[in-house]
Parts: sequence; C-alpha cells; structure tokens
Amino acid sequence: MSRSRSRRSPAWDGTTATGAGAPSGGYTWRLSAHPRDGQGPDLTLSGTMTLG
Repeated sequence: MSRSRSRRSPAWDGTTATGAGAPSGGYTWRLSAHPRDGQGPDLTLSGTMTLG
C-alpha cells in the first residue's frame, strides 16, 4: 500500500475577514490539522507575530 503525503503552506495576506487591511500590532495565530487517515492525535501549532 502506498501513501501519498502532501505539504501545505498556510499564508495570511494581512487582511481581516471583511477584506480590510489589518491594523498594526501584535497577533496570535493558531493552526489545527486532523490526520487524513483519522489515526493519531490532531496537530495544533500556535505562535505570535507583529504586523507593522
């Protein structure tokens, strides 16, 4: 059985949900992913960034 792996590169364009430019300041992000095959725990990453 062969398994294919795929790589994803999340990105943010600096806009809010309404499409307006996000104001300068500090932001906290969180990314969660579920295993495609349902085996194992979810992956959750988080961090901070400054938009200036």
